[in-house]
Amino acid sequence: MWSAVAKDWGAGADTVALVTGVMGGLFAAAGCLLGGWVCDRIKRQSAYLLFGLLGALCAVGMAYSINTELMYIIWISIYAVTLGLSYAVFSAFVLEAIGKGAAATKYNIYAALSNSPIYLMIYIEGWVHTRWGPKGMLNTEAVFAVLAIILFLLLHTLMKEREKLADEFNEKYYHHPADEFDPVRWKLDGAMEDIQLFFLIGKRLAFETRWPKWKQGSEFKAIRENASNK
Repeated sequence: MWSAVAKDWGAGADTVALVTGVMGGLFAAAGCLLGGWVCDRIKRQSAYLLFGLLGALCAVGMAYSINTELMYIIWISIYAVTLGLSYAVFSAFVLEAIGKGAAATKYNIYAALSNSPIYLMIYIEGWVHTRWGPKGMLNTEAVFAVLAIILFLLLHTLMKEREKLADEFNEKYYHHPADEFDPVRWKLDGAMEDIQLFFLIGKRLAFETRWPKWKQGSEFKAIRENASNK
């Protein structure tokens, strides 16, 4: 993306290679370290919003800056720092959310899935750049960042409301005289799904022609086979 708009700032090939290569990597690494430090001191959700806002401000700042090679270097470097901040808070937020169980597998799945919106944004920004130039492209990136922040706030508000209801129930109703069935507050959809599952398991066992077996390598496999032969 940055190489495509370099000519609009008068940046040559050597400059692009420098700021998007080694120098950009160093600034991004510094952003990762700084982002990790910040995430250890404030809530991950707050850091996520803060770093997203910084990325949007960076895009707007570059869009309305003077189009010189020096400004290209400055803004791409700042953007690399905000990118490092975003990588850090993404890792911190995801690892906090998924917990310890199968953390490596779940983290890599989330990381792989996160590439989808990145590729989508590259396509959108390329389309916008073709029609409205670099300023339109950068403003579009800022708009999407703000929309992502708004969506995150809405989801966070909904989750906090659910947590509030759960805390209120535990405080006022759980193991209290008011702890009785309430068709409005109690949703039994999950229990119904469990019952349906148990029924399907029992039905399959009842009509199955094969005897249930232990998996290969189980210590109980030989005991089951000996018992069924008697």
